[in-house]
Amino acid sequence: MQNQKLMNKLFLLLFCHLSLFSFAQRAIVSYYVGGGIRGFKNGVGKYALLNQPNGLAVDSKGNLYIADQGNHCIRKVTPDGEVSVYAGSRASGFKDGPAQEARFNGPCGMTVDPSGNLFVCDYYNHCIRKITPDGQVSTYAGLGIEGYKDGKADQAMFRYPLAVVSDKQGNLYVGDFENHAIRKITPEGQVSTFVGGRKGYKDGTGEYAQIAGPASLSIDKNGNIFIVDVYNSAIRKITPSGYITTVLSKDLKGFVDSTIVIGRLSFQSSGLSSGNGGGILVDNDGDLYIADGPGNVVLFVNMSTKVVKVLAGNGNPGLIDGEGLKARFNNPIELAKDPRGFIYVADFNNHAIRKIEITKEKPKEKQFFLAGMITDIANNKGIEADLEIKDLSTQKIIKWKTNFEGRYKNIIQPGTYKVYVYKEGYLPFEKEIKIEKEGEEVVIFNAELTKISVGAKAVLGNINFKPSSAEFDESAKSLLDKIADFLINHPNIKVQVNGHTDIGKDQDYNIRLSTQRAMAVVNYLKAKGVNGNQLSFKGFGNAKPIADNNTVEGRALNRRIEFEIISE
Repeated sequence: MQNQKLMNKLFLLLFCHLSLFSFAQRAIVSYYVGGGIRGFKNGVGKYALLNQPNGLAVDSKGNLYIADQGNHCIRKVTPDGEVSVYAGSRASGFKDGPAQEARFNGPCGMTVDPSGNLFVCDYYNHCIRKITPDGQVSTYAGLGIEGYKDGKADQAMFRYPLAVVSDKQGNLYVGDFENHAIRKITPEGQVSTFVGGRKGYKDGTGEYAQIAGPASLSIDKNGNIFIVDVYNSAIRKITPSGYITTVLSKDLKGFVDSTIVIGRLSFQSSGLSSGNGGGILVDNDGDLYIADGPGNVVLFVNMSTKVVKVLAGNGNPGLIDGEGLKARFNNPIELAKDPRGFIYVADFNNHAIRKIEITKEKPKEKQFFLAGMITDIANNKGIEADLEIKDLSTQKIIKWKTNFEGRYKNIIQPGTYKVYVYKEGYLPFEKEIKIEKEGEEVVIFNAELTKISVGAKAVLGNINFKPSSAEFDESAKSLLDKIADFLINHPNIKVQVNGHTDIGKDQDYNIRLSTQRAMAVVNYLKAKGVNGNQLSFKGFGNAKPIADNNTVEGRALNRRIEFEIISE
């Protein structure tokens, strides 16, 4: 029994260790838009064709906007999967005006503000474009030529802007990729450097901080901005006050890699042809989803437990749908989430938008098991037996059977129970047990049954008496009732009820007390209908201990009522 308890504890330790790395969610990857080949075609779902999709944005109605970078235009996907050209055309250029007449040159990151305006990083035009809900395209900030200059929006200059987000106050924050800076554009049209401006890797505030190639931005509900810092292979965080720190570095310092598929952040690639490294998305819980382009995986970062998991993909490039690690991507570089909770991935080299459906499973409630073995006390071999388990709070009774080896294991709810064990040809046994909510999942209850034979002796369970008294507790009546039924059903069996005490007082007193207790049991059994000829009693005092009287536990075992078969 001690060995079994030790095994249970080891199992629990292992379970707890593994549960640290478990996540109550499943990720199912499927095609959403694009046929997996480069092209330019409207249509529904897979029948539409894209060319190196990059930036993604979702509006309040669930429409998905795609920066179709290789086709130099913005595509719109309705919640039903219908793909159309929202602004621009397949021809590159730099032109404002109505959406269909406007021209872009390698559009990338996008964001939608609360009014439904879509802001686009026009990568090769080095500026930020604005598309109103009625389809008017204008240059929001930048001159159309590369440079680095703060000031009024129509005089400011950018160098390959790659990502953009908006806050609740209507400010835009731009990942100015080759200027290694985060630029801020106020609603009044003032452009300033929020963080960075020099290539490097340094935490801090404003121009004293350094980043190297900000490729993707995402803003949380508190106004914190998360950055994919490409050349530093890191995830950085900027507070609303402008202080930047490193959240996740290439060596995953401070985090646990639970799936150990790649174990490192990649992000080394940059530029139009390679997809610009990776994307980031922060959810309402503050957890992160990361599209690691060169790593060909989508990661999930639990910020509270500091655990990183590969949500989908396994590092090998490909175009395969499926669950989790079975899926394949080819340079996934941007992410967006719609109101339904679907996550969209710009799968750059597959010329497709993939959909990840996250199914959050309810945490499994702790299950409790009652398990053990019923054996013959004479040879310690397992025997088939029946168990009757009574819930003392509800009085509900459930019945189990052991297997042929005497073993059993079944689910049981926390509570206090009386477990009654019986088998034809053996004396019955009963004991009270507790299953505690904060206790072990597997509670062990073993029982040794005594075969009916002349001279056999058995303690059949808990018959507790009040101190220095022959009055037994109410809890003992359940067992005595079972014994009465057993004797009534076996009228040829005669038993002697033996009373025993611990070392207690002097032996004469102990013999009197043990005799009175044995007699009380006999009288109760007679009152329940047992033939008096089947019963006799005897008190032994403390003459026959079965445990050490020097310990509390030992004395408790020595205070017992024993049933001895004297005839069958």
